Amino acid sequence: LWRQGKGDYFQGLLFLPELSTPCLSVGKVLIQLKKQHTLLHKVNGVLMLVIFFGCRVLLFPYLYYAYSRYASIPVYAVPLVAPWQCNVGASVLWVLQLYWFALICRGAFRLFTNRLHPPPSYKGDPDCSLSSTNGCRPHHTDKEMDKQ
Repeated sequence: LWRQGKGDYFQGLLFLPELSTPCLSVGKVLIQLKKQHTLLHKVNGVLMLVIFFGCRVLLFPYLYYAYSRYASIPVYAVPLVAPWQCNVGASVLWVLQLYWFALICRGAFRLFTNRLHPPPSYKGDPDCSLSSTNGCRPHHTDKEMDKQ
């Protein structure tokens, strides 16, 4: 009413991707607590994968589909009638969502295929679990670096 229907529906839909934020946060907290090998972490990962796909990856194709229904035009014609700024913005954001989704899928694949046993701890730091999921890497000494 206040804006006379000027894009409020679409602007509201752009808040939809925030539904995946709690899963991302819970996953990071579980990693910090060294609980990345628990069932809770796996369930959270699957939930994040589904929510991320539905709320972020499918969002932009849905926006074009919804606009095509609203304007009574075919979906393939929407980029031709939408302002170029909308097309550029949607393209840039969608490519980022696809990239992040690919990273999430890669992490999920590793979690469910290669992680039957927890990774060994680094001998120099018992609090550091060597894992690609938490980004912890062993530190090289100056002598090791000189050899290379």
